Amino acid sequence: MTAAARIVVLNGTSSSGKTSIARAFQELAPRRFLNLSIDTILDTLPPGTLARMQRGEERAGPELVRAFYACVKELAALGFDLIIDHAVTSQAEADLLHDAVRGHDTFVVGLDCPAEVLEERERRRGDRKLGMARAQCERIHRWLSYDLRVDTSVVDPGEAARRIVVALAS
Repeated sequence: MTAAARIVVLNGTSSSGKTSIARAFQELAPRRFLNLSIDTILDTLPPGTLARMQRGEERAGPELVRAFYACVKELAALGFDLIIDHAVTSQAEADLLHDAVRGHDTFVVGLDCPAEVLEERERRRGDRKLGMARAQCERIHRWLSYDLRVDTSVVDPGEAARRIVVALAS
């Protein structure tokens, strides 16, 4: 029987720093973690479709989100430690997440960031629809309970990753 996987969930709005923190965490973690994000699935789409989604002209749709969590569930069942990078913006997504990680050692991190900072990050990135992060602010933390909260407007990705590693060790 495969041992339970260790899963770290990063939940925050678009442009809150999830991917940067996930990458920094992978370098600091004492074990190997696979970084899985919804972008892992979206990057398999045709480039034109992905570009329309990034501009906000098209949505991923619930079937792609279900596919993402099916991947999470299968990789965890196979014993892979995972860092999940996804903005949980609905009860349905929270339910998919909970189902995917059930039975595994899960640590949930809430990423906070003021809307003004998020908007500036969106402008600098240039690959997101402006206003997406602000729109997610009101609902992003509605459906999950957290083991750790990090304000990414005052903590850089390396420090956030270090805090996660320390919290996991205690």
